[in-house]
Formats: sequence, C-alpha cells, structure tokens
Amino acid sequence: MRVRARKSFLATQLGLTATLILLAASGESFGQSTRSFQMGMWPGTCPGPQCPAVGVDTDIVSFGDKDPQPSSGRSIVLTLDFNTSLSTRNYDWSRVVAVEVDEPYGPQDDPRIDSIIKYPDGSPACQGDPTPYIAPIDALLAQRAAELRTLAPKARFWVNFTSDEANWMGTCGAPQEFNRSYIDVVSADWYYADVSVLRPFYSVVAANRPKPDQQLALIPGTFYRNGQDDPATQVTHFQTYFPFANSMNQSCNLPLGPRGVTGSFDRCPVWIVFGWLSGDVQINGKGYVGELDPNSGAIRSAWRNELSLPLAAGLGHQLTPAQIIVPIVNQLLLNN
Repeated sequence: MRVRARKSFLATQLGLTATLILLAASGESFGQSTRSFQMGMWPGTCPGPQCPAVGVDTDIVSFGDKDPQPSSGRSIVLTLDFNTSLSTRNYDWSRVVAVEVDEPYGPQDDPRIDSIIKYPDGSPACQGDPTPYIAPIDALLAQRAAELRTLAPKARFWVNFTSDEANWMGTCGAPQEFNRSYIDVVSADWYYADVSVLRPFYSVVAANRPKPDQQLALIPGTFYRNGQDDPATQVTHFQTYFPFANSMNQSCNLPLGPRGVTGSFDRCPVWIVFGWLSGDVQINGKGYVGELDPNSGAIRSAWRNELSLPLAAGLGHQLTPAQIIVPIVNQLLLNN
C-alpha cells in the first residue's frame, strides 16, 4: 500500500465538485434550445437495421474493431483488440476520429484488478493496490496509443473504464493509477443512475488530468433490460447527462495539445455523449433492448429529441476534412 496525499486531493475534489454541480444546475435551461456536445451511439449488428444513422441517431458513425469500416466519412473504432498491433488493420486511418478501448482492466482481461479495488459488497477498497496487475495492460495500451499517433496523428485514443474502477478512482482519489498521459479521452460504463452518481469520478479526472488537453466522454444507458427495467426510468437517468455536458462545454478552452486542430470538438471538456446501445444483445443470459428496438420508443424519442437540437453558437463542432484546412493554415500563420 502506498501513501497518498489525501487532504490536498479532497480539497481540490470538493471544490471542483461544487463547481460542476453549480454548472449543471445553471445548464438546465441552456440545454433545452441548443446543445454544446456531439452525440454518438453504440451500434448493434452492422450493416443492418440495428445500425445508428447519422442525423437520426448519431452525429458520427462507429464500428467494431476488425469489422468493415464505413465506406465514407469519418468514424470511431470501438472495442479495440489492444493485444494486436494497429498495423494489422487495413483501415483508412485518415478517416478515423478515435479508437476506443473498452474496459481493458475489467474482469474479462484480469479479474484480479476488480477484486483488489472493491469489497465483496461492491464498495471501493481504497487500501487496495492494483498497480502490479495494471502494469502489463498499461504497457500494451501505451504501445497502441503510440501506434495510433503514427497512423492517425489527429485521432484520439479513448479508454473506457468499468464502474468499479471509476468508483474506486472517484472515492479513493487515485485516478493516476489508471489514467495515463497517452489517453486522450476518458469515460466509464455506469448505468441505472443519474449523472450525479458519476460526478466524483469525472471531478477527480478533470482535477488531475495527466495532460491538459485530455477530454471526457459520457456514456448514458440508452437501453433497458427485459423484465428488469422501466424504459421511462432509463430515459430519466440518461436525460441528466445532457445538461451536465452542456454546462461543462459552455467554455471550450482546453489546450489543443500535440494533435492540434482536428475539427472534432477540440478544446471542449466533454468530447462526446455516447449512448449504449442501439441494437439488442444478450449478455450473461440477460436481454438488453437498445434504442432502435420497436419496444424502445420512449428511449428513442428522448435521444432523437436531443440530437435534433442545433449546436450552440461559438462552440467546437465537427468539420469536414476540407474545412479543417482553414484553421490549420490560420494557426500556422499565427505561429510564424
């Protein structure tokens, strides 16, 4: 067990948490006529009826690693197999906006990590030290991130943590155990709750960024479980993410970082609000019903209502490759 500077961290966390709460409260009306964030949707079986359509369910398409890349436009690669080099893929890397690694420290890769950071009742075990088990996975992730910088210098390396890991980081004040400087975007899978439950995690990450240009992604649950969840309750939960993202992005003033201008919500604290999921899946014998299922009308309607809002003026927005040239040229002129 290592000693951590808890008092200074707690003071910082409490101050930032209070600021985020005030911002979220002030952002309620702000989010009703405009939105200040891009929206994405986790696809089902693609191509097919379970695939989100740009302009209907998502601002940007995504696809699973080693699945066919969409034939045109920019997209996000999901669930990267981080055990294999990116050079083994035949993607058009110039059209890849981000590469997401899904729960690399979760029980499917090393069950010892989650068992160290939580008690049997699920509460965080702050005295646990997962470092020895994090190290080999961390090394692989760093290698994949370095490869991405070579193949797609403008793309973001995105790591999504489990709810147990996020809870441990937020409660124990040790985000640096998992969060690294090679990570461009940080998020966590944490469903069945309002965004307020995740605020300690997002607060500690924002207050302790390993690099100043690191951004956040929010992943609300756009699904319900058969026989377990009320779709209306799920809507109530994920709608709290929208004013929170709006309030966080009222000032998009993070440094650009080494990527420079990418045209994809540069400098905004929240890079994307990314719903899980669009299609239907079976996980451990449980049926998850996504927003495109005919029975998910309430979820689908609430998501599309937010997506239909115009982007707030003056905030970062997604550009075409041709449009990116103008700010890049302007930046070069200013630098010289």
